[in-house]
Amino acid sequence: VDNQQQIQVLVNGNAFTGFTYSMATKVLGMTTALNIGTNNITISATNTAGTASDATQIIYKREEVILPPFVTFVNPASPGQTVSTEAYVMKGHVTNVTSQSQIVVKEDGQIINPSFWTFNPATLEVTFNHTLNAGNNIFEITGTNAGGSHTALTAVIYKKIEVPCNKAV
Repeated sequence: VDNQQQIQVLVNGNAFTGFTYSMATKVLGMTTALNIGTNNITISATNTAGTASDATQIIYKREEVILPPFVTFVNPASPGQTVSTEAYVMKGHVTNVTSQSQIVVKEDGQIINPSFWTFNPATLEVTFNHTLNAGNNIFEITGTNAGGSHTALTAVIYKKIEVPCNKAV
């Protein structure tokens, strides 16, 4: 070709004019944004002898970054909370997970069967209704996904209120 106007570039079927063409080297250069997936590039050149074209596909795969889970406790809001009733609702928040199967809940180092606690994927909240043991109760939640895992620990102290006994006289 004698000039750039004799060249047509199509990117995914759309005319693309932001290319350069060097008459000296006969090299076409271009920079364009690609769509995720398959991109079709066609270059056609026309002169008095006819038209020639060539096409190629560029497949753009963007690496997906998977954020690891992050666990926080909602109830208790801070470790070492002392309570005076044995009925307790432990709540945690686990981000970057989609199902209960990606979570492990433990009390005092023992895994709690998932049928005894719930995970709400809409609110990302773990809820465990439990009867506390007297003294220190340690809760642990671990979230795991392809990006990694995260564990949070907290303690709830149950102090049973002792009612003084009056001695009969």
